[in-house]
Amino acid sequence: MTVLEKAHDMVIKDGFPKNAINYIHGAAVEKLAKDPDVNFIADGIRRDDRVPLLDISQIRSIEDRYGIHYVSPLKGYGRAAVNEMVDRYLVIEEDQSDNVIKADYETELREMIRQRDGPEKINDVFPAHVQSHVIERKS
Repeated sequence: MTVLEKAHDMVIKDGFPKNAINYIHGAAVEKLAKDPDVNFIADGIRRDDRVPLLDISQIRSIEDRYGIHYVSPLKGYGRAAVNEMVDRYLVIEEDQSDNVIKADYETELREMIRQRDGPEKINDVFPAHVQSHVIERKS
């Protein structure tokens, strides 16, 4: 069973995406950590993010097993502070999650649910929320 298939089963069973997206995130970080050319993994989670999120024991386990450094440079910043930095340095697209074209765990999970369970199931398990996508850096 693939990571995405297991995550699909989790979200359908739970009726919400939190555990499934955290599972995918952990698997992605672990896959990166296994690469012998990777020394650091920088995670873009913010202080107030609830998903995706690794707990401290997962982070320590990955660092210890693979000899890498896991850093979360935005962990000390709340959404408002990150938004100020984004406004200053980046051009973004922001809209309801299902309207923003992006490469992330949620997009893949939504597509698998659409294919296996029908498009109406997506709205049953994913709450409406706004996401952003970086278009470019401001000059």
